[in-house]
Amino acid sequence: MEMVEEMDALSITGQPEVRITHILLSIAGQEVNTPAAVGKFLHLKYLEIEALTPDISTDYDFCSLVSFLGASPALETFILRIGMPTMRSDSIVDASDGDPFQQHCTSERCHDNLKKVMITGFCSAKSMIALTMHIVAKAKSLECLTLDTTRGHDRRFIKVDKCLKLSKDAFTEAEKALLAIRRYVEGRVPPAVNLKVIEPYSKCIN
Repeated sequence: MEMVEEMDALSITGQPEVRITHILLSIAGQEVNTPAAVGKFLHLKYLEIEALTPDISTDYDFCSLVSFLGASPALETFILRIGMPTMRSDSIVDASDGDPFQQHCTSERCHDNLKKVMITGFCSAKSMIALTMHIVAKAKSLECLTLDTTRGHDRRFIKVDKCLKLSKDAFTEAEKALLAIRRYVEGRVPPAVNLKVIEPYSKCIN
């Protein structure tokens, strides 16, 4: 993992204190499951995690990221960017094990200050749905939830009529992700939360 921290240094009783307010965390490696976050990020308000390497397993457990949320009681914005291998072997849409919610994130800790969540590269993995449902249930102050199946709508050209090109496999996975959102997420998001679902256009297929 590579961590980039933006810090504000304060002076209290003559001793320097470092407040970590922003973290950009990049996950890389072939066998990665995020360990429990050590300690507390008491002042952290913005957390962005990028999992962009193509070498990460398609069985990656997204629930492991809950430890970062639990370690950040002041967190207001959480952004997760996924650029992993496209087709999921653990798709909830393809599940035939009876209970689609067999996998869930075990943490009971609430995220009282979390207001904005965006997941780009949203997929149909069981653990991705479990992570999303955990956030919906535990973030009582949530105002906006953006689920982007196109891998980065917020980084597109604003004034140019272009879209990010997707492979056929990526487009198929995006369709599964949309189906998973409609089946398992939409009906559980409170009316006060602005749910934004970003889907690709057919013209965006490579």
